[in-house]
Amino acid sequence: MYSWPDHFPEQCPPSHATDLSGSTFRFINKRQPTEYDFTSHYERLPGGDWAGQECKARGLSVLRTYDDCVTMREGVPALRRKHLAVANVAAPVGVVATTPSANCVGHCTWWRNVSPAEAAKHFSLLTESNEEDHV
Repeated sequence: MYSWPDHFPEQCPPSHATDLSGSTFRFINKRQPTEYDFTSHYERLPGGDWAGQECKARGLSVLRTYDDCVTMREGVPALRRKHLAVANVAAPVGVVATTPSANCVGHCTWWRNVSPAEAAKHFSLLTESNEEDHV
């Protein structure tokens, strides 16, 4: 169903990844999601040394529950300065797999098949007024 760029390593995304749908959270830099927030590490630095994480470098870190967002923010001090965006994904935008991190077992990687700008359009800032919908 999806076609991936030639720079993706073999078996990337992994075969156990599933279509991304439903509530999805991502930490972003400003109050409005931007294209930059949805650009992978690989896209920002194609010549980087990914130390065996070549596939994850081509994806984006996302979380599937609000509780996982709280866990990540508590475990990663740099995230305390970021904003949290949420999407209720209903259109085909790529695949996701659980990729537990040292800070959160619920961490996931999303390999998007839409442009960073298109990905950003699905997300909006999580605010106090809409936070209760996701807790």
